[in-house]
Amino acid sequence: MRGRNWKIAVFHNIASGGSKRSIYEFCSRLRKRGAEIDVYSFEESQEFLPLSKVANNVFTFRFNLWFPLGEQALLFSPLALVELARLRAATKRVARQIDAGGYDLVLIHNCKYTQCPFLARFLKTPSIYYCHELYRFINEPHPRYSGIREKMRAFLLALLSPYHGILRMLERNNMRSAGLILTNSCFTQKTIREKYGLDSEVLYQGVSGNGSRDEVATRRNYVLCVGQLNRWKAQDFLIQALAEIEAGKRPELVIIFNKVSGSYQSYVRKLADRLGVKVTFAGNVSEEQLHRYYEEAKAFVYAPIREPFGFTPLEAALRKIPVVAVGEGGVRETVVDGVTGRLAPREPKAFAAVVSEFLDPSDAANLMVEKAYRTVKEKWDWERTIDEFEKIVDDFLSAKPAGAAEME
Repeated sequence: MRGRNWKIAVFHNIASGGSKRSIYEFCSRLRKRGAEIDVYSFEESQEFLPLSKVANNVFTFRFNLWFPLGEQALLFSPLALVELARLRAATKRVARQIDAGGYDLVLIHNCKYTQCPFLARFLKTPSIYYCHELYRFINEPHPRYSGIREKMRAFLLALLSPYHGILRMLERNNMRSAGLILTNSCFTQKTIREKYGLDSEVLYQGVSGNGSRDEVATRRNYVLCVGQLNRWKAQDFLIQALAEIEAGKRPELVIIFNKVSGSYQSYVRKLADRLGVKVTFAGNVSEEQLHRYYEEAKAFVYAPIREPFGFTPLEAALRKIPVVAVGEGGVRETVVDGVTGRLAPREPKAFAAVVSEFLDPSDAANLMVEKAYRTVKEKWDWERTIDEFEKIVDDFLSAKPAGAAEME
């Protein structure tokens, strides 16, 4: 019986975001099909999609950084190699416990410190790594801004370049230790090949929801953006674009975020004040609050830089919200121009012109929203994703790959 009796260990080290939602769906749907799911983690939030609701068991291990600099502490000082050594040792202990558990498979998701965990290096149990993205901080050029502070930041990044080379080597070796690498888009697959020379297989994720909308809810004059609040997500571009819309029609920008990077929120607020754009920040909202924000928005706007996948535009389309996105990265696979949304260039006036199309009701906009809803329901279905995952695991386990554990 395919997949029904698998015993699967799922490892991750994240608290929230699209990756956590993906893990939740994998665990929930595989368990409903008969798999036994145990979750292993250094962090298991009970606030955002607690996996204890969808797994047989959740094992949480303790690991805290000595340097109190937040999740990106490992990026800014070679002294943090001490932290990496501690994380490596802690992960090795987790691997030993997993290997003792008699699992058929280990499904590895990402880590907030290293992106790809150390885990597969030490496992004897067959493992699959689902790569949501590479560690972008050490693999891509950084968005740059003007000012003395930015020049100092650029100088620091240049000094740290050799150290970041070590981090890239660690990420590549962690990834290649897995028996198979899955990834979320053709764009990410291409990036993995270009950066690390590794093969991977694309397994698109699904999106949940029924597209229902409270008929009493009234569209308010705001556009919605959901995701982390940082320079990679480019909320500053959205401010610049909305500033190009005449003041009398200009919508408010509502930014829903689960994490914020440094002083970026202050920068976006000051930019909005200077350009005359009203902005509201809402952090870590409940599912009910998020649903209400979607229901009342006139459009969903999305402008991340080279986003690996683009999950939230699918959520918006499924909730029957018009989507306007910058056409780059994995977003070009989730937003089909004129079908599941509208794509625009990374140019404020051009983006503003497309947003303006959805500020007033129109038959054309309604037709596109309905078409987007039907397309997302048909193509981006989680049950289809799990069907494909089961086929991949069948082939993978039938090949009986040897464990990739390092020598003691």
